[in-house]
Amino acid sequence: MSTTHPLPDLYARWMAEALPGPVPGEPRATCEDCAMCVKGDGALPTAMYAFDAEVKCCVYLPRLPNFLAGRALHGEGAASVQARIEAGVGVTPLALEQPPAYDLLYRNSVNTIGRSRTLRCPHFVEEGGRCGIWRSRDALCSTWFCQHDRGAVGAAFWTALRDLLTTVEARLALWAAREDGIVSEVLARLIPRTAHDREPEPEPDGPAVDGIPSEATQRALWGERRGQEAAFYEACAARVDVLTWADVLAIGGDEVAVRAEVAADRWSEHADVTLPERLVVGRFEIAARRTGGVRAVSFSSLDAIDLPDALLGLLPVFDGREVSEVLAEMNERWNVEIDPAFLRRLVDWQILVEP
Repeated sequence: MSTTHPLPDLYARWMAEALPGPVPGEPRATCEDCAMCVKGDGALPTAMYAFDAEVKCCVYLPRLPNFLAGRALHGEGAASVQARIEAGVGVTPLALEQPPAYDLLYRNSVNTIGRSRTLRCPHFVEEGGRCGIWRSRDALCSTWFCQHDRGAVGAAFWTALRDLLTTVEARLALWAAREDGIVSEVLARLIPRTAHDREPEPEPDGPAVDGIPSEATQRALWGERRGQEAAFYEACAARVDVLTWADVLAIGGDEVAVRAEVAADRWSEHADVTLPERLVVGRFEIAARRTGGVRAVSFSSLDAIDLPDALLGLLPVFDGREVSEVLAEMNERWNVEIDPAFLRRLVDWQILVEP
């Protein structure tokens, strides 16, 4: 596991063509030495609560589209993927879905991230707290970070990239299944009912909730391929692995194209570190008092920012006038100088915003 390059190699190759420049790293989200866990010296994370080191952020069972499931069958976590296939619940030609029992529990739970061992991902490797399918993880796991180097600006970029890659996954999984001969009647049963849905309507009958696969359902989905699901996923992976970004755009159509344009726009915003000409105080909450200052929460309770007391009294000076004028007044009246990099950080965390 490494955040040096935050995307799996397949997605990194496509995004190298789709985005105006390299995918930014997130050095503050240290998966190997979880930024959200209490350190050995007692140091607390910059957040409103800490994660359990035996769970970290892996309180999510990824929905693996068929081609990613096939890729994940070759690697450290292959056994955990094979176990999901053999369990038979949520195993479809489009994806390895979340089993109904997990889905129901996950959707109806609060404050579980970093805390719930019951919901911990089966691909979590206890030795070292690593992800067993890191090189084949899905769009959500590839684009979610507890903390961002650029605060809300970073969160906006990764959300746009998540929307793009989630759409790509859906389109390519459908394409790969059709290319391998899965009939339309089966696929129509699995795709979302409306354009606004990300998931098909769940059908959690009693046995499925108990983790018992329905033989009738599996026969209807797989036909003569029943028992050959792993080989099917591997064939889907082989089809998708050779696609260029131009191929992905051709298969994905207008929705992928539009989401790619939005992701490119958010990338450009992320690359821009210039300060706005005018600033005012944004909306944030003082969540806790720290020695010599406070911990403020703006866009995320997991990515708070510590502000010195001296700064809080000066924030109202940013009243919509030009920033240069405000900084000059601070220097003249109080002999205070604010480093431009720190001021940009306040903008990134929405402590200061454009009027």
